[in-house]
Amino acid sequence: MFYRQDRLWLKIVEVVGVFALIVLIDLVTGGEIVSSIPGILLLFVLLAALRYGVNTGLLAFLLLGVYRLFYSWLSGEDVLLLFYETDSLIAFMWLLYVALIAGLFSTSYREKYESLQFHKEEIEDENEYLKETVDLLEETQRMLQTKVLESDHSLSRIYQVGIALDQDHPELIRSEALNVFREVFKAKQMAIYHVDQSQRALRLLIKHDEENQLRQTILIEDRSSMYKRMFQGRTITIRNIEDPEDSPVLLAPLTFEGEIREIVLLQDIEFHSITAHQMQVLSLVLDWMSSRLQKAYTLQLEKEKPKMFSGTGVYKKQFFNELIEMEEKKAKEFGLPYLIGKIRLKSTVDVPIIEAEMMIRSHIREIDRLGYDAGKNELWFLFPGTEPAAREVVFPRIETVLRQKGVVYDA
Repeated sequence: MFYRQDRLWLKIVEVVGVFALIVLIDLVTGGEIVSSIPGILLLFVLLAALRYGVNTGLLAFLLLGVYRLFYSWLSGEDVLLLFYETDSLIAFMWLLYVALIAGLFSTSYREKYESLQFHKEEIEDENEYLKETVDLLEETQRMLQTKVLESDHSLSRIYQVGIALDQDHPELIRSEALNVFREVFKAKQMAIYHVDQSQRALRLLIKHDEENQLRQTILIEDRSSMYKRMFQGRTITIRNIEDPEDSPVLLAPLTFEGEIREIVLLQDIEFHSITAHQMQVLSLVLDWMSSRLQKAYTLQLEKEKPKMFSGTGVYKKQFFNELIEMEEKKAKEFGLPYLIGKIRLKSTVDVPIIEAEMMIRSHIREIDRLGYDAGKNELWFLFPGTEPAAREVVFPRIETVLRQKGVVYDA
């Protein structure tokens, strides 16, 4: 545990107040205190740096420096000699060294403690959420009594589902969710789609489809009103007799901060065997998924920031290669296609990465990824869920955008 003070003005008041006390005593004694007890200045800087960090330590050092110059001028001494005398310079450098080292140590320790505190609070929140979920399930179990106990979806089963979905990466959560749907609802065809901001297109993220019938992209305008009903109702939607035959049996939204960001699609399931209790279980699983995915996205974003160029969403090349390896694994395991490519910018043209991203980002999808090889001045592209055959359409469009923006590249 360490002393924490979030109010900046109070930090400044404390440091300035102690400094003023030292100056007052020193002036009253005619400079005897500082000259006879030089360690008091060192102690002042050390305590300020350790208490509040490197910035406050440097503030204490600057206050002492200003006071030393002022006192020398007030005493009639040659102020310039302070910058030439070895003893004076060594004293100043020593105080600066103490302020930096002690301040950096304090700041580092403080950041480490705050990081551990953040993880502790996150775990406590998750435990509280899990406790509330278990309490809700216990209440449901008491209401259903024997019927629930005889069901395959007892409290222990739900708890196992919650543990399976308790992952820290979105891909792992989706993969575990498909396993749950396959075991619980006996689904043979299922997928999770990403929803574009326009809510007019769904992009495949992951699927289990032995017959390979599920589409990579679903345009809402080209499909039945079943999707529109789900967006309007924001709840689990089941196909009715008015929907086309190729419509899925069940659609379920996953909401993040009140917005539908992903959709669970179940096809070829034993619809006649689905009970009201199973639908309640599905609702709980979806709520749990939404919560875990949102937290996983937040955690993943923090982990991904060091892998990107500062202020952008463009990955450094070595980390971009990791994304490609992940897509290769998804292609082998789930049969999901992907498209990669690069455009080599002219080395004589200095195009900041942030400007290049702004030019291109509005012309690609949210799930698409950008990378940059600084050594070769190459801009890389990764399009998940896109067939390699689409290269002849995608990259000419990107090249046209770059050409219109005046960016020179090697074709």
